[in-house]
Amino acid sequence: NIPYALNEPHLIINPKNPQHLLVAAIVTTEWVEGQSPKSYIVLLQSFDGGNNWQERHFSKNVIQGSDPWLSMNKKGTLILTALIKMKNSTTMNLITFIFIDQGKNWEVNYLDLGFAHDRQTVVIEPKTDNFIIASAKSNPNQEEKNLWGLMIT
Repeated sequence: NIPYALNEPHLIINPKNPQHLLVAAIVTTEWVEGQSPKSYIVLLQSFDGGNNWQERHFSKNVIQGSDPWLSMNKKGTLILTALIKMKNSTTMNLITFIFIDQGKNWEVNYLDLGFAHDRQTVVIEPKTDNFIIASAKSNPNQEEKNLWGLMIT
């Protein structure tokens, strides 16, 4: 039902319910060669093994979205991370959305972990909901040249 290109999908299965599938992907609404695409993140969920899907669009005030990644623990806590550039912003920031109730509750809580991240992954501790995010992170050195390293939060 989405009339745009979908890219970089990330699929997970609910560890307590194998019929509950979740896919996060980039929705590219406009792309011009040599320019940053206009895009956002979508979360697709199926509660019946992939026969029917529900969509949750993270498009409000978003200019660009990329690198979606999902993780869920047995308690039903769902984390979606993505690189997102908001309207009136000059940077793509690492945004982490946190949901309870296996993603059924769409009250959006999120953390903004700043800019200059790439290719993040996330895991959730099964019993406490603590989570770890690893990403490539750019930081300027003394000569103001960007050096890439690993960031773990």
